Amino acid sequence: MDPIRVAVRRGGVVEAIHRVHGVAVQDGAVIAEAGDSGLVAFMRSSSKPLQALPLARARDDLDERDLAIASASHLADPAQLAAVRALLSKAPASEDELECGPEGEPPSRLKHNCSGKHAGHARPLPCEGLAKRGLPARGPPRPAGDARGARRGGGGGGGRDPDRGRRLRRAHLRAAAGTNGTCVRAASTQLDGGDRIAEACARIPT
Repeated sequence: MDPIRVAVRRGGVVEAIHRVHGVAVQDGAVIAEAGDSGLVAFMRSSSKPLQALPLARARDDLDERDLAIASASHLADPAQLAAVRALLSKAPASEDELECGPEGEPPSRLKHNCSGKHAGHARPLPCEGLAKRGLPARGPPRPAGDARGARRGGGGGGGRDPDRGRRLRRAHLRAAAGTNGTCVRAASTQLDGGDRIAEACARIPT
């Protein structure tokens, strides 16, 4: 199927056309797609709720506001900044320990749209096995779309396309590591693999 095309118009003139690749997964199977469902991309901030799962499971001192600010980007409004400060205070940790750069005027790490996620990881979790605070930033990560990742989240389901497994394996080879906007290591994955990971995480008992 062709990608979805979104036209941006200014004064009746088409200024830009965006191609959108998308996929929907249900029970591990692709049920709808547009464009290339095996396209390799970074999940970016859409992975924040997944990154907050260990936080939610490991700590019983967090309320709904703590988990909300740890799971999403924010606009640095007063209520959101207060939520980041409250989450930091429970670590306990200071603004200087946030692994994100300063934003706004006057500049502050709290105002970075990722500060909630970093505040949530300012205190090591038992499952992380880290001797220091913060998120890991050293060394190349294993891409989420490699062979092992495919068996867990990116390779099953569908069954409609006999060449699908071969296409996904090619996509796994194209998967690459990188860093996010705060220099924390990140890995790419296929669109359908990312959807399966999110669906599987949604089924984890709380």
